Amino acid sequence: MAEIEEVLERIPKSYTPEWDKLKDRVSGQFDSTFNFIQMDNLKAICPDWFDYIANPKPTKEEIEDYTGKGYKELSVREIEEAEIGVQDRHTEVIWNTLFEAKDQYIADKIKEHIDEINELGLTVIDLTPFLDSKESLAYNTGVFIGVCSAGHDFYEAYWVKLWAIFGWLPEELLKGEV
Repeated sequence: MAEIEEVLERIPKSYTPEWDKLKDRVSGQFDSTFNFIQMDNLKAICPDWFDYIANPKPTKEEIEDYTGKGYKELSVREIEEAEIGVQDRHTEVIWNTLFEAKDQYIADKIKEHIDEINELGLTVIDLTPFLDSKESLAYNTGVFIGVCSAGHDFYEAYWVKLWAIFGWLPEELLKGEV
């Protein structure tokens, strides 16, 4: 995780020429990395899709942020309610769009970095157990990322950082040497 944080810190400041080159690189690769899936289609195949959200247990810091109280001040019930509240933040998918990993390599990268992806504010849904049990050919991998926010540049908020998490940002673009 520390290595990922170091890379994230080296991403150029948004809306600079260096940033624009990095954003262009990621946007040029985005369509070859993900299939765009309508949430309604996923719901039609798997009405209980929310059971497959890869949602890690919230940290003490997330619970404190959610409640506005120190962790030691909270009762067991308050902690449990806060955990549900924090996890519920990752069940919303807006724009009715999911991004499915196009191949198993990308699906494995997503599964490997679920915690970091969730920290970005993205939702990870892993339907592979469901699809395997149905022998369904509905999706390439059944591993999806959903966005649960709006009103900002997705490349700035998520996609460039996701590429950093995956280790896909070229060193020369991080240093701003191009």
